[in-house]
Amino acid sequence: MDNLKVLDSKKGTEVRLGDSVVKINPIQTGRYTTYRLTWYVGDKRFRVSRADKDEAITLAKQKVRHLARAEGEHTKVDAARLVYLLECEKSVAPHQLHKACAFFRKFHVLNSKPKSFAEICDELVADLKVKKLSKDHEQTVNSQVKTLKSWFPKEGMAQITPQSLERKLRESHFAPYTQHKLVAFYRTIENFAKKRRYFTEDHQTIAEQITLMAVPKTNYPVFTPEQLMKFLIVVKPKELAYVATMAFGGGRRNECTQMTKEHFNFEEKTAHIDRVIAKKTLPRHLYIPECLFDWLKLATFPEHGPIMTERKVGEISRDVAKLKQVGLAWEDNILRHSFLSYHLAAFQNPNNTAYHGGTSIKMLSSRYVALVSKRASEEWFNITPEAVRAYAKQKGLTGLITW
Repeated sequence: MDNLKVLDSKKGTEVRLGDSVVKINPIQTGRYTTYRLTWYVGDKRFRVSRADKDEAITLAKQKVRHLARAEGEHTKVDAARLVYLLECEKSVAPHQLHKACAFFRKFHVLNSKPKSFAEICDELVADLKVKKLSKDHEQTVNSQVKTLKSWFPKEGMAQITPQSLERKLRESHFAPYTQHKLVAFYRTIENFAKKRRYFTEDHQTIAEQITLMAVPKTNYPVFTPEQLMKFLIVVKPKELAYVATMAFGGGRRNECTQMTKEHFNFEEKTAHIDRVIAKKTLPRHLYIPECLFDWLKLATFPEHGPIMTERKVGEISRDVAKLKQVGLAWEDNILRHSFLSYHLAAFQNPNNTAYHGGTSIKMLSSRYVALVSKRASEEWFNITPEAVRAYAKQKGLTGLITW
């Protein structure tokens, strides 16, 4: 039988076993009295409360026996640490302590080998997949990750300096706009790594120390109505649906390469971008001038899948020989830039243009205002197959038409 003692005093009750002590103090809260148990493990204080005094004493006896066992002469573990581990085990119940420790180590990376930048990028991509980004956003993330990983395939984030990132950006020959986007994404990776505690909270982000060229505020390139007619002369039937939707409807490149024939309603003459393929998952209806469905009727649609793949879109712009036949040179994303410019000039309604084009009024006002005239916009949205055939005949280019 142990020498456990329960001693009452004016301040409360003490339960003792050898040098181990658990104190019980009554706490008055309104009409109710609770009993708080207090004990120390080394310099750490532990507390717990019970509503019933007898229950508090029973628990205090259990605690004091734990303390006494930890201080026994046969234990090889420091008494304070052993009792602290027992308390930790209770705090994570019903989970086992070793499983809680394994979980902690997994997400706090306590091992001596730090994660590489590439591994952190892969974890971020996996984390974003759970959030179900739009396909457009997912493609952008994958492209940015691929670029940054190719620059730092084996380095840890602590090894990447502002100077090394700036040097990679300069050597890449990316446009200033793209460089700014890459630095912004690198900042996202840094924030993700901080949340996962792959480096300390006081780690200074290098993204804030990068000096980049300012993005020039220049107007985007557009086709004139005559240039579009030249281009349509050499467009193949399987390319017509994509080209017409980009030029007259307001689709984005990444959206049109995911659209299928089901996105067009030929009976009601409507077309839409659904939530699955829309940028930022914001669905909308496309603008439908009379000429758009005239072109769609001539288009060859695939039996299954999108109206145009990314690879085939790239082939259009890279076919320099075909474009030279009609005296054209390709500019990046020129069909979309043209649509936004001509629609804004035609209707002079930024809200309407921003909706159909899936963009913002701020972007329209900074890049598209006054690019083209209202008269030119009327010509643009009246470019029908008949008008193009008449123009081709006039210029002796009829032999190039395949639709």
